[in-house]
Amino acid sequence: MRCARPLAVVANARRSSPPSLLRLSLASLGRAQCLGQSGRPRRTLSTAADYSHAVFAPLDTFADRHIGPDAGETAKMLERLGYDSMDAFVDDTVPKHIRVAATTVSNDSIPPLTESELLG
Repeated sequence: MRCARPLAVVANARRSSPPSLLRLSLASLGRAQCLGQSGRPRRTLSTAADYSHAVFAPLDTFADRHIGPDAGETAKMLERLGYDSMDAFVDDTVPKHIRVAATTVSNDSIPPLTESELLG
C-alpha cells in the first residue's frame, strides 16, 4: 500500500520555501516512513530483503558447483566404493567399447564445437 503525503506539510512547504528547498523537502518527504493506523511507523515497500542468512547461500558458489572434488574427497569416495584408484573404478564402470585412449584425444581428433554445431 502506498502512503499519501500529508497535504498540510506539502502546502506549507510550497508557501515558505525557495524552489530548491521545496524539491529537497518533497523528495525526503516521499521517502519518509508512513504511519499505520496504530500511529507506529510502517515498513515501506522499498526495504531491501536481508539474504545474509539464506539457506543455500553458503553452498551456492562457482567453485562448489563447477570445480568438483579435491584429492582428499576423491580418495574418500573411492575408499567408500571399495577402489584403490580412479583407474580401477573406471575399469569396472565404463564399458571398454566406449572408451577413448587419452593418447587419442587432441584438438585435432575432437574439434571444438558450439552447442549449435554439435546438435546440428
